[in-house]
Amino acid sequence: MKMRGPAVLECLVAVTLAPQALAQRALTLDELEQQITGVLLNIDAPINRKQKLLELASREEVSAVLLHILERTRNEPRDDKRSTRAAALRSKSISALGEIGEVRAAPLIKSVLYDGSLHSNDRIRAAKALGLIDVQTYKSDLIRVFDEAGPRDWPLRLGLAKSLVPAKDRVILARMEAWSRGEPRPEIRRMFEKVVDDMKRQLGPW
Repeated sequence: MKMRGPAVLECLVAVTLAPQALAQRALTLDELEQQITGVLLNIDAPINRKQKLLELASREEVSAVLLHILERTRNEPRDDKRSTRAAALRSKSISALGEIGEVRAAPLIKSVLYDGSLHSNDRIRAAKALGLIDVQTYKSDLIRVFDEAGPRDWPLRLGLAKSLVPAKDRVILARMEAWSRGEPRPEIRRMFEKVVDDMKRQLGPW
């Protein structure tokens, strides 16, 4: 029998936590998901999202709930003019999982990165998240998507380039320099040049 909703979430948490941790949990999973959703959709002044989430429960519980949210919203459509609540949760859960550094989320986040049917903002968030989780492991995926993106996808390319800064890779730096020099649009070229400068600062002197 296929499990749905809360049953899946209970299993996600159960396989992660020791029995005593489950017994000591102050919030029910439904309550925890509601509170996490509130943090994700917070539209007030900027907050430290990672800190706020980890104040609610353990890292393992928070990660399990975020994974559940992302799995549930992964294929929700997104209207360019008006984002749906589910699509907003998808984007924010991707970012939060990256900030927490949840390795188990990487395959699902990578599927978002490669999905050209999704809004570029989702794919940019996926790129950043993979860069935070393990940029060395996923830099080849980030480069591949960068190379496949067309000229009109420059925001995606810019997000990918930024996510590659922590890689501290001189080969990537050389490719980004060559690409930015060939960018004919001055305003876009300047943005890429700034990323190149950030890469150089990360690498330090030769």
